[in-house]
Amino acid sequence: MDPLLVSLKAVDPEKYPFYGAVVLAPSIPLTQALTDSTVAVGDDLLLRLHLKVGDSIKLGTETFKIAAAVLLSRQRGYLERLLSRQKLLFL
Repeated sequence: MDPLLVSLKAVDPEKYPFYGAVVLAPSIPLTQALTDSTVAVGDDLLLRLHLKVGDSIKLGTETFKIAAAVLLSRQRGYLERLLSRQKLLFL
């Protein structure tokens, strides 16, 4: 698969989002979707890469399992990573 340029943003799943809500499919808490080895990915990115929940995605040299698709977020358009907690949110 060819590399794809994405944006990256850090989030703390315990505090994100500051307002509104993130709607995931399957419907799980954001803290469950964002672990050291799992990510949440925007549904548009899933379509572009022909992936589905349960597949893996590589970021740099690390590979992560896709735990959920982000269906709704007020801050769409980012691939998000938390360095201190090692959580990823692909939007």
